[in-house]
Amino acid sequence: MTFAELGTALNNITVGTGASAHKLKFAHYAWASAPSGDYGVYGQDGTDQFQANNRFGEVAGTGWVDWYTLTDDETAKNAIESCFKTLQDTNTFAWYLNSVQYENKTNFLHYEWIVELG
Repeated sequence: MTFAELGTALNNITVGTGASAHKLKFAHYAWASAPSGDYGVYGQDGTDQFQANNRFGEVAGTGWVDWYTLTDDETAKNAIESCFKTLQDTNTFAWYLNSVQYENKTNFLHYEWIVELG
């Protein structure tokens, strides 16, 4: 799995039903200008290399997915984690929720997941 494939999966997450249904908004690394409302960013920050017999046997890309929301409704958070669960069932993909923070200056609730892609 690649980070481009992760981005496609994240941008295909739909929340809500009927007229209120909408796709979540994600950008790779950063937005040129932050969108209004809730949004997400994702990116790669390194690799984990696993050695066997003094050789690199496997390499996994490490990264993060951040979600910023102005509400404490966990619908989007749950949809993101559902996407992650689907990805881990069909790809070499691991994840965990690293932190939930309140951003005082912007009033955003910030969810941060750590991901590994093989």
